[in-house]
Amino acid sequence: MAEAVGQRRRHLKSFRDRRDVLAELRK
Repeated sequence: MAEAVGQRRRHLKSFRDRRDVLAELRK
């Protein structure tokens, strides 16, 4: 159970980072 939550958090973090990267490229 805890592992699933960890993977989900990691996925959300990577998605967030991807958004930040896109924002940087858009500059």
